[in-house]
Amino acid sequence: ALFGAYCSATPLFRMSHAPTDMSAAARANGAPNNRQNIVLRIFNLMLTSCLMVEEWKRRLTEIKRIAAVLSAPRGAVEVREDRIAEPGPGEVLVRLEACGICHSDVFVAGLEKLPLVPLTLGHEGIGHVESVGAGVTNVSVGDRVGITFLAATCGECELCRSGRERYCARQLNSGFTVHGALATLAVVRAQYLARIPDALNAAEAAPVCC
Repeated sequence: ALFGAYCSATPLFRMSHAPTDMSAAARANGAPNNRQNIVLRIFNLMLTSCLMVEEWKRRLTEIKRIAAVLSAPRGAVEVREDRIAEPGPGEVLVRLEACGICHSDVFVAGLEKLPLVPLTLGHEGIGHVESVGAGVTNVSVGDRVGITFLAATCGECELCRSGRERYCARQLNSGFTVHGALATLAVVRAQYLARIPDALNAAEAAPVCC
C-alpha cells in the first residue's frame, strides 16, 4: 500500500507510464532519451525492492515443519522440511503426535493425475491445536483432535443438510484434495475435526480417524 501511494504521488513514476511513442520524435532526431531510461531503472529497482520485502514478510510468517510429501503423480514420497502458512479462516494449526498410514495413501501415491501437487499425505492424524484461524468455534487452542479423511463439505447441498455429508459432491479430503496430516505440523480444516480423549494412546487412536 505504501508503495502504491508513493508511486501515485511521484512525478517520476507517472512519467514512466507515459506512452512509449512520446519519445519517438526524440529518437528520430537522434537525441538520447536518458531521462526516461533513468526513470525506468529507478522504477525497476523500486519494484524489485518491494517484491523482496514481500517475500521476506511471507517467510517470516511461515512455519517450518517436516512432512511426507508426494512431489508428483506416481513420484517418490519424500520426508522433507518445508514451510506452511499460518491457518486461514476455518483452519487450525495442529502439532501431530501420530499419523497412521492407510492403503488410501498408497492408492493416492499411485494415481496418474492428482488434484494437488506437491501433496502432504495422511488422514489419520492425532495432535493438539496450536492456533486457530478466523471463524473457528468448534475447537480451541490446546484441544486434542483427530484429522479425518473428510476435511470439509459445502454444508449447503441436500446431502449435507440431511446428514449425508460424506456424499457431498464438493467435499475436500485430507491427503488428497487438500494437504494431509503426515507431518510434524499441519494446517487443516476445522469443520470435521474429531475430539480425542487425552487418555487414549495416539498410535491406537490414529487408525480410527480413517
